[in-house]
Amino acid sequence: MVANAVAALAVAQISGEGTRSAIAALARFGAPEGRGLTIRLGPNAKPLLLVDESYNANVASMAAAMDLYSSVRPPDGRKFLVLGDMLEMGPQGPQLHAGLANAVLKTGATEIYLVGAAMRSLADELRHRAESDRDIPAVTHMPTAEEITDPVLSALAYGDAVMVKGSKGVRLSPLVQKIRERFQNA
Repeated sequence: MVANAVAALAVAQISGEGTRSAIAALARFGAPEGRGLTIRLGPNAKPLLLVDESYNANVASMAAAMDLYSSVRPPDGRKFLVLGDMLEMGPQGPQLHAGLANAVLKTGATEIYLVGAAMRSLADELRHRAESDRDIPAVTHMPTAEEITDPVLSALAYGDAVMVKGSKGVRLSPLVQKIRERFQNA
């Protein structure tokens, strides 16, 4: 997104328009729902921070989103990560999902929720690592987004941060909507 913003400024300058109008337009720009939209829900002093990445997922976008999320600090609580399957990964799918383990752990998430059949490989990898490292958080894995919704909603509280990321076909956007409904009204 930063590279695109810089490119827009350069084009505005080169075209003779100047950067003033481009900067004003960029100031109004934000990530759309499902593609990195970050919102604070609830009371200003102790909101729930929601990062909505529920529209798409592939290895590169998962790694990039988790890298960004690693710098996020919960306002006053725990850090949650909800990841859904990366669809259409072919026969390498299990290995690609399990290969996300290091990126997951680098986020600093204290609560990890995984959704979908392919995410079982990541759940297994994280549980295997937890056998020799007590600092690895517990993992909850469910086959569908519908099944993970109640456990996630029950665990979240004001002051927490949560990122939801997965392929659109996993249907994590209804979970995002339920989080918003529960926490937007302080």
